[in-house]
Amino acid sequence: MAAVLVFGFILFALRVIAAGDIKLLTAYCAAIPFSLLPTVLMLMALSGGVIAACYITRTAIDKRPERLKQQGLPYGIPIAFAGYSGVILATLI
Repeated sequence: MAAVLVFGFILFALRVIAAGDIKLLTAYCAAIPFSLLPTVLMLMALSGGVIAACYITRTAIDKRPERLKQQGLPYGIPIAFAGYSGVILATLI
């Protein structure tokens, strides 16, 4: 869990990810067993990819690519979705 927090803050310092996303991911890592972590990360990547595809499509339709650069991609939704799914899977196992 501490490794996720430290690595996340390095990414925050490089302006890759927001600090709130790091805190949310760290909280879910505390609640999810280590054996389910690869599954949760894969689910997070897939749901983030769906959101990214939607944003790219919207940017192509609007023809304003600078808007996506300014706003960034809200990754809290895939983190919350995957984390909550991991918590549910942990209770079922």
